[in-house]
Amino acid sequence: GNEGGGDETPDADAYEPNESAAAAAVLVEGSYEGLTITSSDLDWYRIEAGGASVTATITFPHGDGDLDMKLQDADGTSLGSSTSTSDSEEVTASADAVLIHVYGYSGATNAYTLTVTVD
Repeated sequence: GNEGGGDETPDADAYEPNESAAAAAVLVEGSYEGLTITSSDLDWYRIEAGGASVTATITFPHGDGDLDMKLQDADGTSLGSSTSTSDSEEVTASADAVLIHVYGYSGATNAYTLTVTVD
């Protein structure tokens, strides 16, 4: 049977703890599946881009929880955001280091895939 009842919250992913820019998990170009935003969770990733163009895309079943994404540089300057109500968010930006911040809208939780390309 199903113990406990209630909505099922995804488990923490392998990159936790990455709750702040300072604790960001360093990633390289590629696709990362099985990532999660859990209750009151923030996910931060860092791409050492050397000024190249970085495109970050998250895909997730929106009906399970609305996730949003922001990009910033190492100084905390915003490089763009994506806050739609679809099944994906995408932002492209250039900087020496690009920080990717994934979070749930109004505390939403969900599992997601992050794809990073560097041009």
